[in-house]
Amino acid sequence: MGGSKFTYMERMGKSFSKLDRFFVCEQVHGTWPEATVMALPRRASDHNPILLKLSKDDFGPCPFKLYGSWLKHPEFDTVVKNCLAEFDVGREVRADRRLLLKFKSLKGVIKAWRVKVNKENMLSRDKAIETCSYLEEQAVVGPLSIEDHKRWGEALITLKKIEDERMTDQAPTYTLDEALVAVGFGKFQGWLIVYAGLGSIAEAMEVMILSFIGPSVRSEWNLSSTEESLITTVVFAGMLIGAYSWGFISDNFGRRKGLLSIAIVTSGASVLSAFSPNYISLVVLRCIGGIGLGGGPTYNSWFLEFIPAPSRGLWMVIFATFWTVGTIVEASLAWIIMPRYGWRWLLAISSIPALAALVFYQLVPESPRYLCLKGQPTEAYDILKRISVVNQRQLPSGILLSDQINCSDEDLDTTLEDTRLLSPKRNKSASKTSFSSLWMLFSSNLRKTTFLLWIVFFGNSFAYYGIILLTSELSNRHGECTSFALVTDNSSEDSTYRDVFITSLAEVPGLVFAAFIVDRIGRKHSMELMFFIGFIFLLPLLSLQSDISTMVSLFGSRMFIIGTFTIANIYAPEIYPTAVRATGVGIASSVSRIGGMISPLVAVHLVDDCHQTAAIVLFEVVIILSGLCVMFFPHETMARELADTVSEPTLS
Repeated sequence: MGGSKFTYMERMGKSFSKLDRFFVCEQVHGTWPEATVMALPRRASDHNPILLKLSKDDFGPCPFKLYGSWLKHPEFDTVVKNCLAEFDVGREVRADRRLLLKFKSLKGVIKAWRVKVNKENMLSRDKAIETCSYLEEQAVVGPLSIEDHKRWGEALITLKKIEDERMTDQAPTYTLDEALVAVGFGKFQGWLIVYAGLGSIAEAMEVMILSFIGPSVRSEWNLSSTEESLITTVVFAGMLIGAYSWGFISDNFGRRKGLLSIAIVTSGASVLSAFSPNYISLVVLRCIGGIGLGGGPTYNSWFLEFIPAPSRGLWMVIFATFWTVGTIVEASLAWIIMPRYGWRWLLAISSIPALAALVFYQLVPESPRYLCLKGQPTEAYDILKRISVVNQRQLPSGILLSDQINCSDEDLDTTLEDTRLLSPKRNKSASKTSFSSLWMLFSSNLRKTTFLLWIVFFGNSFAYYGIILLTSELSNRHGECTSFALVTDNSSEDSTYRDVFITSLAEVPGLVFAAFIVDRIGRKHSMELMFFIGFIFLLPLLSLQSDISTMVSLFGSRMFIIGTFTIANIYAPEIYPTAVRATGVGIASSVSRIGGMISPLVAVHLVDDCHQTAAIVLFEVVIILSGLCVMFFPHETMARELADTVSEPTLS
């Protein structure tokens, strides 16, 4: 722009200065993204009529709004023509003044007409939503008639028509999943994975501790094998109760309140267990602790709802490594503490992660997906804005929408410059009772998935915890069975801790393998493959093996079963919609706890009675049955956006 001189208005706009030279390069907007250059009339400048500003001019609200949907309305032309035909202020008024008054009159007429049309649309929308909600609930109870399907389709068409009109008038829109992709995975999610990881570590340590304190408590209090097994069984019984309870609380009162309750119950019971004066108090406190541990799926669902869809599988596998860290840490602590200080010190120190989760609770944000679903759009947008600031990324321009069809009176007045949230539909589904949420899992769209997930979760838990218990039982019981004496050496307490520690390390390569394949071949194929390999590794234990061969079999089977367990915990919250996600995953987790409750009866009792082959056969049958169920899952969820509501029938 040569040596021309330009006028520059200072930041406060109070004075002008001359610039001898002014060069504009491609990076100017990188330094001043809000800069604008505009021509000025000669009288507004003391020099060349060019103005460089560091802010955007605000000329106030638009004097007259015209929405695209109005032009398509059959009544609009008639309203405008009648208004202009009736307008008359006389010829004595200047032409420009007459035009201004004409537009003012037209604006008043259109505004009154728009209010009438909006009310009609709102009545139609409310009636259509009520119809959809009613028929959705009826579909859970039984099949709908042809007439009901027709009514449902007509209601959806009405909602679609209203939505199309609104979309014509609004700025570009984006979904919650698109917003998460835009802000990416950064420092904000880094904090979330650490906090959720604390919950996972706490759960893993409290479960792993069962294989260590059982033999010690049995020896100290002269318990029978049944009483020893009960210490493990009541924990899983508590987890069964807690999994559904925390899922219900999280779906109806918020993820944050669910996480707070879980942290209080888990940390309190864990600390008090270390001071148990007798067997009964220990059993009761471990059961209460199990109720708290049942909240593990809530951490899973909460963290999942902050992750961008393209990298969801990878980050959920990384999240699962916290469980493995917990098992390795617990095995290490048991190896160090148990021989010297006993089981009470192990219980006390193992409660530290649960206490940490309680201490840092105040920093936990609510799930924006949950807030959108519950009709709190402002709060959801605020959290997304926090994520974008912390991650140093920008949210998409436009309006954030839920997956649902939305519309409100205020939305119709939104100008193209507005960037705000549209409230999701507020109907009966927004405040489902626990009973209706439970029955929604058995709707025609979710029934098959629910039952298959239950079998897979049961099989995963039964096999995983069974392998953990087998590790310590085979080390402790071999010498007690005469048939085993030929192939094994005398085991010691130290070797038991060593064996559990080594097999715990098996989870690391298992998770690495799961992370490698989960976003390449999909969730279903990954689980099928790993169930099959885990089945193969466990086969040698059908007959008597040496210590090394036994350890290799247990190492390999645990390596791949932890992989299927992890991917199943990714698949379940992905397949369920937000409205029932925590409840659905919680109940599936409850069913898995039944597997955990039964596994001691097989891994402890049968092996204790020298029936190793029968125990392995039962584990193999459950593993292969779980793998077959995975093949019948209806959908692959890899890279798919999360749904908010139970799918409705497709319009044809």
